[in-house]
Amino acid sequence: MKKPDKLVDSQYKRRDFLVREHSFLDGRNFNRNQTISGVEKEKSTRIKNRKLIAQRRKVSSFFMIIFAAVILILVILLQFVATVEIEGENIHKIIPKEKYISSIEKYYSKQPIERIRSYLKKDDLLTFLQKDHPEIENISEISMLAITKYKFKIKFRQPVVSWTSSDKTLYVDKNGVSFSHNYYSDPRLSVVDESGMQAYSGRAIASSSFLGFIGKIVSEANNRGLVVEKVTIPPLSLRQVHIFVRGVSYPVKLLTTASPEGQVANLDSAIKYFMQNKITPEYLDLRVEGKGYYK
Repeated sequence: MKKPDKLVDSQYKRRDFLVREHSFLDGRNFNRNQTISGVEKEKSTRIKNRKLIAQRRKVSSFFMIIFAAVILILVILLQFVATVEIEGENIHKIIPKEKYISSIEKYYSKQPIERIRSYLKKDDLLTFLQKDHPEIENISEISMLAITKYKFKIKFRQPVVSWTSSDKTLYVDKNGVSFSHNYYSDPRLSVVDESGMQAYSGRAIASSSFLGFIGKIVSEANNRGLVVEKVTIPPLSLRQVHIFVRGVSYPVKLLTTASPEGQVANLDSAIKYFMQNKITPEYLDLRVEGKGYYK
């Protein structure tokens, strides 16, 4: 009894599958020697979708590249130095800006990549400027005024002593560096040249060693509370100087080839010794290292 039931059931399922297959084929309208239009349409739609996705990706990539390029150009423009302006820091006189701008442009012409701020070697630029303009002490600030336009704030050397000859005035700052252009008030201390030597020879010797020595003497004396008011060069000598200190009536002889710090230290000790013992000498001689003589 069970076997006939299984046979009937199998025939019924086969008959149902044939009916559904004919129904599917009728709906697709398949004919001999003709393309299967429904499948072809589905393939065509898929291909169009793929092409559309590819096109969208290309367009997106293009705009991403354009966006990145714009950002890169903007960053470069924000750092690119095309125009230079100069400003002096806390100066008292008008500076000739054009000559300093010209020197900076000359440096950039030799190092064009450094026009981009992030590539600028500030120390190299400062060294380059100081060769022609020793009055420059530092580049204190570089700031943007507008796109591609930058302002260089320059700190100039402030003199502590001056030495004026017949046709030229030299100055020296607290570090002993000499220079010829001063944009501050003239220093109160001046050197009186009594050497009797020709002015040209005197300037050539004093511009580096002599004025440098005087600047260090004045600076070291100030650190110890001593004020040097006058410096004289004795006749026929550039290796020694006589200095006059405020509140002290006698001159002090110093040697320009000896240590400025050591001689000022001895001077400070000698002045205190004379005050304590109420001695007023005619002069004080500190030209021998570690010793002092007076009369």
